[in-house]
Amino acid sequence: MTTGQIRKEVDFIKGIKLISLILTNIILYLLISKSFDVVNLAWVSILQLVINLLILNINSNKQLIFISIFLVLSWIFHCGQIVKYAFNISGEVPLPFYNYGTNEDFVNAFIFYFCSQTLIVFGYLICKKTSYDSKVLLSNSTSTFYLAITLIVIGIVPRLYIDLSKLLVSIRSGYVKIYDIYVPTVLNSLAFICDAGFMLLLLAWDSKRAKAIVFYSVLLYKFLIMFSGSRQYAVCFLLVFTIVYFWIIKEINFRKKIILFIGIAIAVILIDYIGKIRSQGFKLATIGQMFDIKNNTVIGDSLGEFGSAYCSLIAAIKQVPDVARHGYGRSYLAAILSAIPTLVSRIPILKESVTFTTLLNNTEFFGGSYIGEFYYNFSWFGILAAGVLGYVICKCQNGISNRDNVKGIMWNSLVYMWLLLYIRGYITDMAQSVIWLWFIVFVLFAPNKSDMRKELLNERTYGNDNNSCL
Repeated sequence: MTTGQIRKEVDFIKGIKLISLILTNIILYLLISKSFDVVNLAWVSILQLVINLLILNINSNKQLIFISIFLVLSWIFHCGQIVKYAFNISGEVPLPFYNYGTNEDFVNAFIFYFCSQTLIVFGYLICKKTSYDSKVLLSNSTSTFYLAITLIVIGIVPRLYIDLSKLLVSIRSGYVKIYDIYVPTVLNSLAFICDAGFMLLLLAWDSKRAKAIVFYSVLLYKFLIMFSGSRQYAVCFLLVFTIVYFWIIKEINFRKKIILFIGIAIAVILIDYIGKIRSQGFKLATIGQMFDIKNNTVIGDSLGEFGSAYCSLIAAIKQVPDVARHGYGRSYLAAILSAIPTLVSRIPILKESVTFTTLLNNTEFFGGSYIGEFYYNFSWFGILAAGVLGYVICKCQNGISNRDNVKGIMWNSLVYMWLLLYIRGYITDMAQSVIWLWFIVFVLFAPNKSDMRKELLNERTYGNDNNSCL
């Protein structure tokens, strides 16, 4: 087939996917309008997730794991409680969504979630997917190896200080006291640079044995730190770290991928019990609950806890603009300016937009929600921002899939990790860390003219890398 014929075939398939997406989601929306019962909402949320994933897989051999994981996690965090109540699944619910709004608020919040997921898939589909010829990771660059070591050196002290401080406080005073520790944003950003260094080291080291040592050492360290620190960051980092190792570096087969998915499912169960051990202490009774199949409530507990992002969305729908005015994009402006330490805190109109839930009533224990932040900033037009997000996820996928550029893989992988954290967070959580990493890697350590000529030749040989988040 000629290039023109291939392009026409790709465009035709893309058109089929877009039409299928629009038609199926219209049908699902009509199902919502017939009944706003929680059971109906739960089934529609499940059907939408399954149908969207099937549409993405139509005649596709791309790395769909990135968009798939994002959609699944978005569903868990925003529809977990809905599913739990609809099917009467036993388990604890720290923040029941029905306490934070009326039936009308619940329905409006669900419709906003539903439309956002449609636009995320739409934005992903219209983005150009890039295929790269190289199937082998080009990691034999001395400069990249030294850059990885430099990043680790820059961030290792802040990383150890943060982790060990939380560990000591957890041992002495209990897990709850960890939240009393103040960690400046600058320290968190520097600690993130250390994590980026280990990601780049995993990619840059030639030795397979050395790669395995780096991977399993970081895996063990992050897993142990989860007993005292934030599970959310560690889980997302390890998830992306694992994807890069098994999908990009090792290129595992289908059977091993199934085994890996089972391992991830087991890890999710362990993460739930890590939370219980941290709050209840290391007791034999807590450990015994893992093996009590008859009375095990891990699914209900996970849906109840993780599904609380829906509460943040409901609060935004209910109280904006009555209690707090719309942000009109101030959250994203604050995120960009947060690259300069303490600047945002000196500008009141931006400071208040950093975490929108602090502006609302009865939301003291809420976390963030990327969908809630869309609504806070742009009202119902925020649904369009979801399309942009889907487009960005596609760009990250393109960058991660390019085995000719290990720095690009590292960068896009970590941007994608922050997008996963954004599901249950705020845009300002990621901005300073991402901007600082970009400045260090692509400005301070930019290649010289000789290296640039080599990279240009490499692009001409293997394909252009303009389709990443760079």
